Amino acid sequence: MNDRTTIVPSPILHYLEELHEQILPLEAGNVASYIPELARANPQWFGIAIVTVDGHVYQVGDSRQPFTIQSVSKPFVYGIALEDWGLDEVMKRVGVEPSGDAFNSISLDPVTGRPLNPMINAGAIATAGMVKGRDVEHRLSRVLEKFSRYLDHPLTVDENVYRSEASTGHRNRAISYMLRNFGMLEDPPEEALDLYFRQCSILVNCRDLALMAATLANNGVNPITGVRALKNENVERLLSIMSTCGTYDFAGNWIYDIGLPAKSGVGGGIMAVLPGQVGIGIFSPRLDANGNSMRGLEACRRLSKDFRLHIFNTAKTRPPVIRSQSSGVQMRSPRVRNSQATALLDAEGAAIQLFELTGDFALVTTEVVISTVLDQVDIADYFVLDVRRVSTIDAAGVRLFAQLCDDLGKVGKFIFFTNADDKFAFTRDLRQRLGDNARHDPFSFTDSGHALEWCENQLLGRSRSGSTRDRREPGGNRAHEPERRGGISAGILPTSLKEQPLLRGMSPAEMQYLFTLTSPREFKAGETILRQGDPGDEIYFIERGEVIVSLLTGRTRRRLAVLSSGMVFGELALVEKNVQRTAGVYADTAVRCHVLSSNLLDAQSGELAGAVRHALLLNLNQLLIQHLRRDHFQIRMLM
Repeated sequence: MNDRTTIVPSPILHYLEELHEQILPLEAGNVASYIPELARANPQWFGIAIVTVDGHVYQVGDSRQPFTIQSVSKPFVYGIALEDWGLDEVMKRVGVEPSGDAFNSISLDPVTGRPLNPMINAGAIATAGMVKGRDVEHRLSRVLEKFSRYLDHPLTVDENVYRSEASTGHRNRAISYMLRNFGMLEDPPEEALDLYFRQCSILVNCRDLALMAATLANNGVNPITGVRALKNENVERLLSIMSTCGTYDFAGNWIYDIGLPAKSGVGGGIMAVLPGQVGIGIFSPRLDANGNSMRGLEACRRLSKDFRLHIFNTAKTRPPVIRSQSSGVQMRSPRVRNSQATALLDAEGAAIQLFELTGDFALVTTEVVISTVLDQVDIADYFVLDVRRVSTIDAAGVRLFAQLCDDLGKVGKFIFFTNADDKFAFTRDLRQRLGDNARHDPFSFTDSGHALEWCENQLLGRSRSGSTRDRREPGGNRAHEPERRGGISAGILPTSLKEQPLLRGMSPAEMQYLFTLTSPREFKAGETILRQGDPGDEIYFIERGEVIVSLLTGRTRRRLAVLSSGMVFGELALVEKNVQRTAGVYADTAVRCHVLSSNLLDAQSGELAGAVRHALLLNLNQLLIQHLRRDHFQIRMLM
């Protein structure tokens, strides 16, 4: 089986590839050089990764290139301190107020000596000093183990970067002694400082940052491994401090413009979180004056704007947004098929997939649908998305659905949006994005019934054994057929009627006897055959043509079934007497029927008449059971 991305690439992946290509030429900023080992980074490295809260990973560029985590480690070590000591004890040593200063500023409360927050170096060193352990090595092993809970693999320290930081970190060394002087560190300052240097030197990649962010977005539970990395009450605290202090003295502009809790590091990494939905990781070593990745800032800005990810965008809705999903085996169109076509659809109907969607659609909610569709592309060729219960589809949803339509079309697959008549902006914007070169109109069908019927016809038509010719015309010259009592003479019963399931098991003599009791009626296309409320005492066997069974509710007429030659309607007259029709029937084409009065049948006597009535009732019972089973499933899918 081919990997799904080799058949139809994800629209989100396609978007990230375009975003990477557009931002890569940005060469402003410089690689960090105050730590000599960081200056060795290739300034052209650039990776982007996104991980959703249901564990889907999208990555482009240098997303697997290792780099040191640096200050992106700070919120996670702060989380360890919170769980080791509790909030009250941590607050005694590290505050939560934004500093407005550079990351390496000596921002201590002038009275208590407490660092203003854990995202600046002073606060991070104090936080490192609160990690419990027998010694530095034990504390480091705990940090690595705790960090690995956010990921799906163990972590290591880049010893070269650690030594480089330790040999040049004189300012941080001065900060640690000031913290010890104010009592913010209990152990020798060298121990907290050494752990701080080591935690900053942990090797990660862009995907790792996205998964760590997605774990925070998922309330502290790793969306891939299912491991809890952080208590949910502490997730809120980490995200809050990242919102106000995560990008140093650029934090105010960041939350105003981009609007995502985030943390940056001088190694070139940026981690951003959209709670309940997605984690973002970006890596590019070129930094601005504040120590933030230049390309990372622009990528986050574009992602936020293009997909409306701002945390204060109130239109976002969390998954699930797929109300139901079924295949063409389970859910059928209103067209009633003959036994041969039905058997084929039972065998191959998985090639048709129907989704009923609900809610509001933005980046993550649209991604849920798209990833589910892409999971089916190996077996399915036709996708019907019912949007009647969808409230809004924003620009991000339109962008991704348009790309999905285009990608599916390139490999000969079809997608249709149904019940979209009231989604004016969506239909307009999607058609505009697809343009004149669209391979098919995704709004070809107003309702799912017509869309399913077309998909079934395509599926049947491509199979020699499942020809779409459900309208088989009977042979012979009907104009000269002798009739008796209005019925059909012996020996010339049309083939289409012989195959009627209601007549299953009847001998030729019994069939012929039954049809001597019928009378032929012909109807023009569009002519009403039965109205709702008409007496229900006649059974109609269709010799040729097609009829539509419909239900009128108010001013809306709903198509219930499409019947063709060889089929029957009104068969409940066999068991229900003096009732009114609950649905109307009209001729979709020119139609010829043979009509049997249930009263006339009941009036017949003799062994042959009894055998016919018994066979009809037995077959009717079996047909009703089959219909009830299918209808029961379809009703459950619609509830």
